[in-house]
Amino acid sequence: MADAHRIIKVFISYSHQDAQYLDKKSLLGYLEGLEDEQIAFWTDRQIQTGELWDDVIKTQIQDAHIALVLVSQSFLDSKYCKDVEIQGFLANKSYLFPIILSPCEWQRHEWLHSRQFLPGGDETIEEHYTDLGQRKRLFLKIRQQLRERAEQLRQAPPSN
Repeated sequence: MADAHRIIKVFISYSHQDAQYLDKKSLLGYLEGLEDEQIAFWTDRQIQTGELWDDVIKTQIQDAHIALVLVSQSFLDSKYCKDVEIQGFLANKSYLFPIILSPCEWQRHEWLHSRQFLPGGDETIEEHYTDLGQRKRLFLKIRQQLRERAEQLRQAPPSN
């Protein structure tokens, strides 16, 4: 049975070299309003002192409905991002929502080149969306598509 009020959990997978996208004035700040619509975002910044970070991350990966994947060459070169996070999302059949931040070899990764991603084509945020207005328009598109995906997940029967 569909649950219109089910909280949709979004895990934000990123390289720490791209942490600026988690700032209030960047992508995550632009998406925060979706929390009022029962869409919960999680980043590793929420890990508390003393917690076993690897265990916390793996638990959050298991619980995630959507993986918002912020792709850069630093991300693709990170063994943890590829071998733990991406493999965990694929194993759990989480919905991957990739965003290409900067020029990188995304085509060399099957999990990525076989999926639709934003901004699309050969565009990246850092090369093609340098104008603040254009970047906000792209962030709006990401927000709208995340909302649409969350609604689709709510309409689907629970997988448990």
